[in-house]
Amino acid sequence: MRGFLHCYYKDIYGIRPVERKLRNTVVWLSCGFDRPPSRDALDRFLTDLEHVVDEVLNRLVERAGPGGLLDSTYCIDSTDVRAMPADQDALKCYDPTDDEYYHGYGCTIVSTGQKIPIAAEFTESKQAPEETAMRVTRDAFAVAKPIWMVGDSAYDTLDWHDHLLAAGVVPVAPYNARNTDDPKDIEYRVENRTEQHSEDVQLK
Repeated sequence: MRGFLHCYYKDIYGIRPVERKLRNTVVWLSCGFDRPPSRDALDRFLTDLEHVVDEVLNRLVERAGPGGLLDSTYCIDSTDVRAMPADQDALKCYDPTDDEYYHGYGCTIVSTGQKIPIAAEFTESKQAPEETAMRVTRDAFAVAKPIWMVGDSAYDTLDWHDHLLAAGVVPVAPYNARNTDDPKDIEYRVENRTEQHSEDVQLK
């Protein structure tokens, strides 16, 4: 772990670059190795670490709700996950926020107001399909159900709003008129959906 942390601090990523850096005698000795680690050893470590991290995060999420760590507001958003050029599974993706292309993936995340991630799914690009948003939302609700759920205008879809309102959760996403010729006189989509869900949720 020390070896990877040292390399990450130096902006060195990937098995081969890390293995080359750890050939330096001062580096591998200062990281606590008896000898320079092989590429296979580094690869095995990352594989084992992935399973440990996955198990730890799952247990933390399971205890977050009963432990009172989650608040009444969830946030959903998509972000970019940039990859090394050697990653053949990564794609050329467009980031509309920065108006640029990047090599990597996307990730849709649901977090609490305290920035505690409780559900996520990796995607091929930053702009995730509606089905992804629905799956991640359901995963988050399986942990605990909030009162409010906040997202940007990308989440202004009828199915997502209706799913939340039917569950008694208030969706807060700016209205996105898209290509309609007759835009509604509203600021948030929820203003137009509450009448159909008045028995499920009440706005205060």
